[in-house]
Amino acid sequence: MLDCLGLTVRASTQIDSTKRNGSGLARIMSVPRLTLTEIAERPLVMPGPEAGHQVATATIYIDADNQSCQCAKSLANLLRHELGLLVTRIVIAGNNHGKEIENWRGALAAKLPDIEPLILHVSSRKQAADAALIMELGANLERHLHERERIIIVSRDDFLVGAAEHAKTKGCLVLVAYAHSEIPAARSSRLTTLVLPAVSKPSCPLPPADQDVTAPSAPTQTVDVVRTVTAELRKMCTKQPRGGYKANEVGQALFKLGFDTKAKRARFLKTIPGLHELGSGTDKVLVF
Repeated sequence: MLDCLGLTVRASTQIDSTKRNGSGLARIMSVPRLTLTEIAERPLVMPGPEAGHQVATATIYIDADNQSCQCAKSLANLLRHELGLLVTRIVIAGNNHGKEIENWRGALAAKLPDIEPLILHVSSRKQAADAALIMELGANLERHLHERERIIIVSRDDFLVGAAEHAKTKGCLVLVAYAHSEIPAARSSRLTTLVLPAVSKPSCPLPPADQDVTAPSAPTQTVDVVRTVTAELRKMCTKQPRGGYKANEVGQALFKLGFDTKAKRARFLKTIPGLHELGSGTDKVLVF
C-alpha cells in the first residue's frame, strides 16, 4: 500500500517456499519497511581503506650529481597531485660538490616535510652516486616487490637507467624522471619517463647567464661573474688525473648554474682565461 500524503511505503514481500515448485527452497524474509524520509536521511557512506582501497606508495632515488634540486617542486607535485602517489621514502646520493645534497634536502623539505631523506655521501669518482643508489635499490628490491611500491629514479644517466630497466624485469614498477635539457639523456623504450620542466634559474645567486660577458668593454661586474662561475665549476666537477674536467660534466654543471642553452655555455667557456681542450669526443677534457 502506498500512502501518497504520508509518503510511506508499506509494501512487503514474502514468498512461500511451498509455492516455488513445491520444493524446500529457503524462505525469503520480508523486505524491511522504510519511509521515504528515512531513506533520504540515511548518510551516504563512501568506500574507505577497509573496503579494499589502497593508496599507491613510492620511493624516490635521486642522483644529486646529475639532477638539479630546482626540479624538486615539480617532481613532488607531479607524483602527489597528478599521479596520486604517496611518497614514503627518499634516497639522495652525491659527492656534495657545490652542496647539491643539502640543496636537494632543503627543496624537498618544503614539499615533503614529513620525510627525512636517506643521504648517501660518495667520493668524487665517476658514477659513484649511481653505484650507491643501485646498491640501495638492490637492498630494498624485495620490499618494493612485496609492497608493490613504485620506484622513481631521478637521473638521466645511462648507468642508473640501465639498472632501472633491470629492476622492471624483476617485476618492479619503475618510473624515470629528469628535467628537460639540451644535454643528451639516456632514453629507454621499456620505461615510462617523466620529463620535468626545464631548469630556468641558477642554483646560486649569479647574474643572468645570457649576459654578454664577451664584450671587450665589459665592466668589473662581468669579470666577477666569470670568476664566480669558474669557481663553482671547479667545486661541482671532478678534476681529472691529468688536470682539467670532463667536458660533458662541465656542460651539466653550467646547465645547473642557469646556462640553459648550448650557445650560452659555449659563449661563457670562451671567457675563461687560459682554457684549452685535451682529447676528443667523450674523453674531451677542459683545462682551466
